[in-house]
This record gives sequence, structure tokens and C-alpha cells, in this order.
Amino acid sequence: GKTFAITQNHIEKLMFGDANVDIVLYTVPLNEILENDKFDECAEEIMKEYKETVKFTDNAKIALKELNKGKKVIFCTTHQGIWTKNAKFGQKLFNYIVENKIKTAVFIDEAHTWTVSHADNYKATTGNSPVNYEAALFKSVSVLAEFTPYIFGITATLNREHLDIIPVIGNMKYKV
Repeated sequence: GKTFAITQNHIEKLMFGDANVDIVLYTVPLNEILENDKFDECAEEIMKEYKETVKFTDNAKIALKELNKGKKVIFCTTHQGIWTKNAKFGQKLFNYIVENKIKTAVFIDEAHTWTVSHADNYKATTGNSPVNYEAALFKSVSVLAEFTPYIFGITATLNREHLDIIPVIGNMKYKV
């Protein structure tokens, strides 16, 4: 389903179509959801088709190194691996992307779980009380949205902010 559509259609179009992005960020809430083999195969197929290096990695340090070499990158990680302040190399990669306005596409899997805009909206949006919720993913993606329109949330379970029942706090809005 979702992974198939992303790896067999969306990434190629985003990297070699009009968008011409240099990096695709695919993030998930849990390691168990990652299907890195599918993204690795996608990179290999794209390289065969376009005769250009596309590096798949799940390591932020390698992603940064490849971007610095001018290569296109598919980077897969957990949300914690790039969006939170504890993601040392993930934050270095994110900062590099922002500082250099790197053409980026983002896929956020299970988007209903981490995309509440602010702790003040958490209970009303999800029905659960927040514990140290910092809205790290939402805030980070809001920064990327200032220079890239290619941000996609993937979920079968829209939350109340996605449905515009609860207004988001911040500048970024959802389009379903």
C-alpha cells in the first residue's frame, strides 16, 4: 500500500520530475514500521533508470555526507531520528537542509501520532493527556514548509487538527 506507492511512484517523480528534490525524508514513529529494503531497492532502480547516484541510508551522518557531495538521498528514520533535539546527527542534517534551503520532500508515516501542533491542543486533538509533548515534528516541518511544498502526512486515522475541528497553533495548516 503506502510504501509501495511511495517507492514505486512518488520518490522518482519528486527526484526527477519538476520538483527535482535532492533529499527525501521518510520518517515513522517506530523502527518496526521501517521497510528499508524497499527504499534501498527504490534507490537502485532510480539509479539504473537515470544513471545518477541516489543514495539510500538510514544514517543521518551518511545522508549529510552524500548531500555535501551533491548526491540525491533517500533518508529513512524514526521521527526521533531527525525531528527531536536528542537526534544529534539528525539535527545536523535538518539544520544543513534548512540553512542551505536544500530541495526536500518529506513523508511522515502514521502522521496522526506526532503532528499535533502544540501541547495545548494535544488532549483536544487526540483524547490523551500529553506528557512532555514539544510538537517537535510539527515545528520542524513548519520550518521546512517555508521553502518546500512537498510535505506529505500518511495516515488512515486523521486527527481533529487534520480535520480542522481543532484549529492548529502555528503557521502551518493541513490540507486533506
